[in-house]
Amino acid sequence: MPKENFLYFRKSERMVAKITFPTPIYLLDHIIIPIHIRESHWFPAHINLRTHGISLLGSSQDYSAAVYPLQRMLIWKFFRMVWTTHAATAAPTPFWIIPPERFLDLHPRLTNLTPHMIQSLGQGTTKENINVMNISTKKMKSSWIERGISPATEGIRLHDPLVQPWTYIEQPGTPQQNNFNNTTETRLACGIYTVLSSLYAIRNWDIDFVQQSHIRQARHWMAAIGHAIHEVVSLHRCSCGLSYEQWKSQPTPPCPTCGRTSLEDMRRGTKKRANDDTTDRTSEGNLLAPSAGPIPGH
Repeated sequence: MPKENFLYFRKSERMVAKITFPTPIYLLDHIIIPIHIRESHWFPAHINLRTHGISLLGSSQDYSAAVYPLQRMLIWKFFRMVWTTHAATAAPTPFWIIPPERFLDLHPRLTNLTPHMIQSLGQGTTKENINVMNISTKKMKSSWIERGISPATEGIRLHDPLVQPWTYIEQPGTPQQNNFNNTTETRLACGIYTVLSSLYAIRNWDIDFVQQSHIRQARHWMAAIGHAIHEVVSLHRCSCGLSYEQWKSQPTPPCPTCGRTSLEDMRRGTKKRANDDTTDRTSEGNLLAPSAGPIPGH
């Protein structure tokens, strides 16, 4: 979910309005959003519509924690936009309840806190004593309400029946892919962790894929599923040195770095099209050929 998607807000609204959900969003239990950062790492965001909580299930938090404020902002904007467009009118509006001391952890474009305000809040106080309400203006509070966020203590009861309180839930127990000695086997396993973390979050299972062998077994399991549905993905290595995803049933896409396309794949695609044309002409000839006469004795 790149931030460029929200640079033109009205265009994003029109795009979201065209989405047709098979099930109304307010009747769903879970939403999983795969997130791709720095062109090298994947992790899922889990939106739990049962408990009204949002979590980021990063398998390499040391690498991806720096982008969490931006991704939380984009996810909340997307969720609010989809809810406003597609949810029933009578459905309560999601409202993100954020402890005042955690406001500094949010992206400044979501809170409208200036660097001077953030510096003032951080001077001479501990994080537990920070109260953003002491420096907030009336205009700032109105923008918070418009964006569906509010500094308040978690668990507070909202008196407005048309408001649905939501919280962000930290997940420190998410398995990390750099916890093993054999990092060669797990350094490209963020996709495996993304699938497993999403599956376990939706099923509400206790985390148990914490060993090296578990990731190996999960990779074999996913490969078996791919073979069963005739969809296999591998890493294609470009001549420029970049490796990127290649689906077996689709032609190799151009390299995202240099834009090159493998000549072998281009020749393979031309040969395949020629074979398809030959097959089509043969089939057409068979359909136009006169039928044979009756077989004697029948």
